[in-house]
Amino acid sequence: MKRTVPVIITALVGFVLIIAYFMPFFGDLGDIAAIFFDVLASIAFILGGGNLLRAHGEKIYKQHSGWAYSLIAVVTFAVTLVFGLGKFGVPTPYNQGVWTEIMRSGKSAALVEVRRNASAYDLVATVRKAEPNGTVDLNIGGQSQAQIKLDELGDGDLHLSFDTEEPEKHPGNEWIAQVAAGATVQIGSLSGALRPYARITGDHIANGSYFWWMYEYGFRPLQQTTFAMLAFYVASAAFRAFRAKNIESVMLLGTAFLILLGRTVVGHYATMWAADPAVEPEGAWEQFLSFFYMPYLSEWFMDVFNTAGNRAIMIGIALGVASTSLKVLLGIDRSYLGSE
Repeated sequence: MKRTVPVIITALVGFVLIIAYFMPFFGDLGDIAAIFFDVLASIAFILGGGNLLRAHGEKIYKQHSGWAYSLIAVVTFAVTLVFGLGKFGVPTPYNQGVWTEIMRSGKSAALVEVRRNASAYDLVATVRKAEPNGTVDLNIGGQSQAQIKLDELGDGDLHLSFDTEEPEKHPGNEWIAQVAAGATVQIGSLSGALRPYARITGDHIANGSYFWWMYEYGFRPLQQTTFAMLAFYVASAAFRAFRAKNIESVMLLGTAFLILLGRTVVGHYATMWAADPAVEPEGAWEQFLSFFYMPYLSEWFMDVFNTAGNRAIMIGIALGVASTSLKVLLGIDRSYLGSE
């Protein structure tokens, strides 16, 4: 039973997602299955974080070899998690929007949001039905702006643009100033104060946040340094281990050498006698020689031969994924369940 039930669940969810993709009528079932996937992913994140803390914590406690690196990993993980979840340093998006919940009889009747665009200020009102066949007036800052037909809107969005076409009615910049000062929105008998977005509504990776700072000035430089060192190690190992023993090896070595030179300044200076195709050389002879300009030749190899090889590899991977997925859905492959 412990192995049969997971197989049935996997098969049902898998076939539901496949059917929902090809038959839009079952799209809601696919969305529900995707929500369960998000829940499982969140649980997996918690389990993964707990396993990381357990493994490195034990290594730190017993001070095994390399425990200092484990300490750095745990501290970095904790700091990143706190800054990301707490959204410390996230700028309050005054220019991006403000919000209000309009209440009536203890129930939310509308959600009003301001979105600032390049040439207009949009009011987005997601209105729920407050009364049958109802029409309510929309007032911002004491000025009437429009009427909303609740039955027509349902749970849809209403976009009212305040731009420079009717400046005498309500200029957008004045409205934003009123919003920042705490202007009041009135929808019929409904009212609620516009308030700036809370910090928690901002993006944790927004420019200026602590999380962004750690990623931009901590993780990214370390990642680039690691890949740069890896490139030198790979080149050194290839030079020491590679031997051109046949025609295929010679072609591989020559192509790699050309691409390596084309990606460095050496290739440019070595083929300065050839015109750069980017400057549109004149004459048939110069156009012919421009093909041998090392940076261009390197790009040509990458765009033609490398692309063809990648496509063949990706087709093979796709066929392998499809085959493995079918075996999992049909219950033939049960390796993901672990051992007995």
